[in-house]
Amino acid sequence: VFDQAGISPVLQQEHPLYDFQQSLDIDHAWMTINLGPLDLTAGKQPIAWGSGYAFNPTSRVAQPPFLDVLREETPGTLAIAPSVTIWRSLSVSAYLTFQDRSHKQLAWADDGLVHNLPYGIRLQGTVGRFDLSLSYLREILYREMDEDTLQPLAGSDRYWRNHYVGLD
Repeated sequence: VFDQAGISPVLQQEHPLYDFQQSLDIDHAWMTINLGPLDLTAGKQPIAWGSGYAFNPTSRVAQPPFLDVLREETPGTLAIAPSVTIWRSLSVSAYLTFQDRSHKQLAWADDGLVHNLPYGIRLQGTVGRFDLSLSYLREILYREMDEDTLQPLAGSDRYWRNHYVGLD
């Protein structure tokens, strides 16, 4: 019965040389609070602005899976994302993330400074049948070593900050 369900009945204490891999990864877990025209989302959520499927230049919070058929969805990023409707067809949305683009490091873990947090803000409107948006994004990538000298980096030099303006 255990083997059919993919559960091993063997205890690790009895067989210490076996390679036991028992883990659970949660990639998307968030909550949204709706307060009239304001929506506030917090947790590990997919953040992907723009509508590109194979190439999405305004998705700057996670490394894109290049032609990965096993993982097509946008990876979850630990973030707060408010959105407010200003007028019938005009809204402002933003995000503040707590992970760098590689998702291997918390964005402020090395030096604890808030200016190492990635963020974005977008103004989006509908004109006729067209959905248009203007966005500003700051991407952060944490690096341990300098790629040129292969020397360890220190302090704020470890953070690679890129700024983008998007028009979709």
